[in-house]
Amino acid sequence: HAQAAMPQLAVVQMQGNPLINTVTQYRRSLISRCKSLTYVDDRPVFPEDRLAIEAWAWAEKELGEGKGLEAEREERARQREEKEANQKRNLDYMRQVTEDAKARAAQRMHERGQQPSAHDEVEAVAGADGTAAAQKPSHTSEQLYNRALAAVEAKRRELEARKRAQAQAEAEAAAAVDDAVHENASEMPSSGDGGSAPTDAPAPTGATPYDSAGRDADDEDLEALD
Repeated sequence: HAQAAMPQLAVVQMQGNPLINTVTQYRRSLISRCKSLTYVDDRPVFPEDRLAIEAWAWAEKELGEGKGLEAEREERARQREEKEANQKRNLDYMRQVTEDAKARAAQRMHERGQQPSAHDEVEAVAGADGTAAAQKPSHTSEQLYNRALAAVEAKRRELEARKRAQAQAEAEAAAAVDDAVHENASEMPSSGDGGSAPTDAPAPTGATPYDSAGRDADDEDLEALD
């Protein structure tokens, strides 16, 4: 009845529902009756699964109860054989493409009056399907060594330049800090101009050495440092 009532039903979640225990072959029955289902509980419904379950449902109805599992196994075996046949056709096609490329390369070399070499065959196959490009030799051992050596030397120069730039930046930063410190020190008031009490004068009665005048001087000094 679910298919008739909900023809577009795509997802069913029945885990934990006691109804599951009352339905024989719950998953197979549900999928065979609801043609639009794509997900049942925690598993998707793949096209291959639907074909196998439809074979099960047909056998249960037409051949008798208990015949469905055998029909389902036969359907899954047919699917495996079909998949293997498709893979074999793809491999045969790629092999034929490779052989055709070799034949065309040999024909071109024959027309030029040259003998095809292994290198020419590899190059022809690479031009046909792109799978042998990595096998094509492009540099001698000496050329590869020289390229690697040049790359190492370039990397060394780059690291040295980066180190020099970092040292220069640190030196400039330190010089800027020193300049700022000297400038602030030159702007600080002298000991006789700050308005603070002499260090050897006794503190007024009831006051501490850090009275209001002393605090004002300290504040001026802090502002000058800032």
